[in-house]
Amino acid sequence: MLNNLHICTANVKGLRDKQKRLRFYQWIKNQKCKITFIQETHFNTSLENALTIESDHSCYYSHGTTSSRGVAILINNKLDYKLIDEHKDLEGRIIMINIEFENIIYSLINIYAPNIESERNSFYKKLNDFLNKNAIGTIILGGDMNDALKNVDRKSSNILKKAS
Repeated sequence: MLNNLHICTANVKGLRDKQKRLRFYQWIKNQKCKITFIQETHFNTSLENALTIESDHSCYYSHGTTSSRGVAILINNKLDYKLIDEHKDLEGRIIMINIEFENIIYSLINIYAPNIESERNSFYKKLNDFLNKNAIGTIILGGDMNDALKNVDRKSSNILKKAS
């Protein structure tokens, strides 16, 4: 049951540095994450094995470049699940795995949306098509949406003006 899963998400702003990766693994352990969605990995294929060996997790990736993008899903090796299939984009913005856990199928999707609004709108249309084509179970979507509630998380010039 989903109650047995502790899912975490983090924008790591790059994990190419080994010391930073080790601190991140400790954070995962302290948070008791069973499944971790990470964004801005800045990985390429040469670092995939390092993450798998160092972290004691199964790792699924969609690579961006070594200086931008990249998403991954890490699953603790102690979690008893069955991987059904994996889907990803070629831009390092979407990774999805379909898994079976305790006789329930889940579609785990981790995204890193563009921070430019026009690109983000196009991205979400692409994501919708991606999900319709590949998701087969209960959808769990996480990641960095690169958007904020207006007037709550962003300062507005209207809010900053003094009352007369």
